[in-house]
Formats: sequence, structure tokens, C-alpha cells
Amino acid sequence: MSGDLTVDPASLTVRADDQTKLEGEEFSFNGTEFSVEGLLFDSTVRSVSLSSQGAERDAAALESPFVISIGQPVGNGLENYDITFVPGTLFVDPVAVSIAPPLDFNNEPLVNPRDEVKTGLGDRDNTSQLETRDPVELVNAKQTLADVGNLVSDLLDAINACDQQSGDVNRYLACLSDALNAFAGELDTISTNLPPGMQNVAQIVQDARVQIDTARQRAQMRLATATSDAERDTIRIDAVNEARAALTNASNEIRKAIALVKVEDPELALIQRATINQTASALDTVGISLARATGL
Repeated sequence: MSGDLTVDPASLTVRADDQTKLEGEEFSFNGTEFSVEGLLFDSTVRSVSLSSQGAERDAAALESPFVISIGQPVGNGLENYDITFVPGTLFVDPVAVSIAPPLDFNNEPLVNPRDEVKTGLGDRDNTSQLETRDPVELVNAKQTLADVGNLVSDLLDAINACDQQSGDVNRYLACLSDALNAFAGELDTISTNLPPGMQNVAQIVQDARVQIDTARQRAQMRLATATSDAERDTIRIDAVNEARAALTNASNEIRKAIALVKVEDPELALIQRATINQTASALDTVGISLARATGL
């Protein structure tokens, strides 16, 4: 008996990596900012075509995020696959806002009403000295941005200290988890001062930390029964990828708060968006540090 043998192509997913840049900068793709799932045997994907309107220098933070388009893979054996392309996201962060020190009303000389307030209609051009000051809400927003900046700095210092464990994925992930736990705790203490939509940011960070701990523990259990170096490397790679995915998801979840910034004062809106982006970008940086430190 004879018949036809049909070989269906294997499924392959090529996913564009999410990216972040500062407003006013031009972002250039190298063609290697992607991940692949489903490669078999000696097949490879060396590069892809990537593009985004957000990569342009004039891309506005207010219009962020932007879609990263992906296609045209270059590699070996790709004719044997049914390829699905998954777009990425490019976030445009606003440039840093200079932080004014909080006002010290205790040492501020009082305005003399007789000197500053006139009664005639012709005196409307004369304004009180207090009117030149930032509103209290704006002052508080600037202080919150500064506070978040300090917390982010502490987090990244802690992550840098984790580099001492870079030769051991398990210990590095445990160190990273401790740093995120401290970061979440500090964010929780200032949660009422954060922009709209960020009140649950500490929980978002904690959720990511729990997922990283779960990935680490799962890897430890799998390593206990691994029988080859190749299998051990695969297990470690899986743990790192799970940890990076948890950080990326947390960063994206935090950035959703940008849509909730709806204030009439453009400077206040800019500061609130900067606070949100600064927090999210910190987690992006942690993910990059994880990949570099572990070499996976």
C-alpha cells in the first residue's frame, strides 16, 4: 500500500522585545532585539526587520507607547516553519524634570497686604508675590518624583550588589527578590502621594517578586533531578526568562497608569508621567541587569 506523506511546518514564534527611550532621542534597531520560541534542531534566526514610529526623534512621550513592527527573518531552515510574528512595544519616557526644593513657609516673610493688594481697577496688573509660587499640588508632585528617584537609586544600588552572585543563578535571583521586596516596601510608604493609578504599585512589584521566587524554587527542584550540563543550563535559562517576563509584565502594568493622568496643568501632568515612567523604567533596568549578570 502506498500513499502520500504530508509534513506540516513546525510552529515558530518570533517576538519583538519591548524597548524604552527618552523623548527627543532617536532609537536605532540592530535587528537582534527579539526572542524566538519553537526552533528545532540546527535552525536559527539571526536577525529580523524592526521598526516603530516611536523610534523617531520627534516621537512624543504623550503619545507613548508605540508599536514595534517585526518581520523579514533571516536565518537557517526557516522554510520549515509556520512563523507567527508578535509586535513589541516602545515606550517614550519624558525627559527628566528639574526638582525644586519644597517651600519653607515657616521662614518665608509674610506679604504685606497694604503693599501688594490695590483697590483700584487699574491695579489688576499688580499680583501678590504668592501667585508666582507653584501650587501646593505641584510642589508635592515634584517632591514625590524626587522621592521615587531616591528609591529607584537605592534599588539599582542593591541590584548592582547582587552582581557578586552572578555566577549562581539561584543566589542572584534570591538577591534580586530581596531588593524588590525592599523597593516595594518603600513604595508602599509613599503610596498616597503617588500619581493616580499608582496606589497599587507596591503590590505590582511584590507580585513580580513572588513570580521570580517561584521561578527560582521551580528551577531548584528541576536541577535536583537534572542529569546533564545541557539540561542544567536549560533549567537556568528558563528561570531567568521567567524572571525577566515577570519584570516586563510589572513594568507594563505600571505604565498603564499614564492613561489615568488627567490634569489641566501641563507641568503637573508631565511630572506625574515622569514619576510613573521612572518607576517602570527601574524594573526594565533590573531585567537588563539580570540578563547581563547571568549571561543567559
